[in-house]
Amino acid sequence: APSKAFQAQTIIKVLVEAGEHVQEAAISRLAALIGGEPSLQPYAVHTLFRAVKADASKPRLAQTAAWCCGEFGELLASPCPAIEDSEAMDAVSVDEVVKLLAGLLQSSLQPVTVKQYTLTALLKLYSRYAATKDAIRTALSKLQSSIVVELQQRATEYSQ
Repeated sequence: APSKAFQAQTIIKVLVEAGEHVQEAAISRLAALIGGEPSLQPYAVHTLFRAVKADASKPRLAQTAAWCCGEFGELLASPCPAIEDSEAMDAVSVDEVVKLLAGLLQSSLQPVTVKQYTLTALLKLYSRYAATKDAIRTALSKLQSSIVVELQQRATEYSQ
């Protein structure tokens, strides 16, 4: 790839367009690329957030976006400058992020893996943003009666 930014942009575009046809290895590469390159983190979290907000029907995209929001969610609160051939993006409120993630938790379309990543992302946001604690507690409490034991257990543990 000509640059790390190009590589990240390409993988994200493929995730948005091809969804479930993206191999797990590509998602792992994207996570490693974003995690190791702070200059790409604002672009990645803003782009993935907007992609899932527009279309949450692709579980691999939703999983990657949930991970990114958990790791770099605070970067959404600031505008994202343009990188290479992308446009700048406006800031997103923490309330909007929590609302989107809570929606992923409640969606019957999302597999357990997406919900696990989303629970973890919400917990990370919980520790960073006092103003969202009630909304996050509400989202977690809804899963405390989940028929999926692992989700129920995580939601209960995270609520304590």
